[in-house]
Amino acid sequence: MAAGACFLGYKLTAERHAEIRHKLDLLDVSETDPGAAAEALTGVDLGPKGRP
Repeated sequence: MAAGACFLGYKLTAERHAEIRHKLDLLDVSETDPGAAAEALTGVDLGPKGRP
């Protein structure tokens, strides 16, 4: 019961859910392609070798 009480008042909006989902997707990408993850976070194309 105490664990359930921790969730009282916790609001998970659609916007917050989308933000969390986006961050999780970036983590998935970073495990397979660090350059793509950096590009997704910064918006800068780092090229094939991770350099501008």
